[in-house]
Amino acid sequence: MKNKVILHLNILFFFAMVFSVKAQTGRIIYQVFSSHQMEDLSEDIYQYFDLVNISIANNPMDFELTFKREKAFFEIKDRMGTNDFQTKIAKVMLGGTKKFYYNIETEEFLKQEVAYGETFLIPIDKPNWELSNSSKMIGKYKCYKATTHYSIENDAGRFEKNVIAWYCPEIPYMYGPSGFFGLPGLILELTDDNRTYSATEISLNQSDYNIVKPKKGVIITQEEFEKLREKFKR
Repeated sequence: MKNKVILHLNILFFFAMVFSVKAQTGRIIYQVFSSHQMEDLSEDIYQYFDLVNISIANNPMDFELTFKREKAFFEIKDRMGTNDFQTKIAKVMLGGTKKFYYNIETEEFLKQEVAYGETFLIPIDKPNWELSNSSKMIGKYKCYKATTHYSIENDAGRFEKNVIAWYCPEIPYMYGPSGFFGLPGLILELTDDNRTYSATEISLNQSDYNIVKPKKGVIITQEEFEKLREKFKR
């Protein structure tokens, strides 16, 4: 079994070497769907917004990943004329207040998040992926399955969240949506618990994107941010 996994990895990295000369820049549009869960809402928000008011969160929203060879940036793609109250709630629920910066040369991986009237810069870790031989086609691209998990803790207890990614060795970049990265190919589809990101537009070598490291924000760890969240819940 171990030899099969090693062989699988060797094949994937071979594809990465073969195709690396083809795509040096790219832009991916992900459409995001959510079957919302109330766990992530504070008790105060839950009290004021019933299921009708937040049902818009089940509607798709678009996010954008732009990348070069050595770095990438992921953020929500704002729609013109949709800045109404319910859209703002949906944006929060779908993670639209977060932006992600990846730099594989400097090994800087950051989340910029707006919360509690403040902007924060939070270093993030590369997920610990488990690769699988399972594959499927996403458009014209053959993708392979990888899984990981993480924990969250709130007033209701501690919860394990499962993540499934489908990555494409033919596009040999380790980037992906919403802070998930580190696979031997670009992530074209990702399900993070109740939220699914699906690539609907893939543009390669169309532009030389200006990807800038975010500087605005208080630098804190994820643990410090969680403590701040608990403080505001009280």
